[in-house]
Amino acid sequence: MVYLWHAFVCYWVVPALTLLFIGVLIGGVRRALRRPPAVKSPANHGG
Repeated sequence: MVYLWHAFVCYWVVPALTLLFIGVLIGGVRRALRRPPAVKSPANHGG
């Protein structure tokens, strides 16, 4: 049963976490590269 659990973790949890990490990383890089236009609304003071 340990082998089945290990196989489950290796084949499902690790790829899922890897894809999630890559998605977050790409999202952060894209957000950092594409800088939003400087629109400062008076309602948003302090980000």
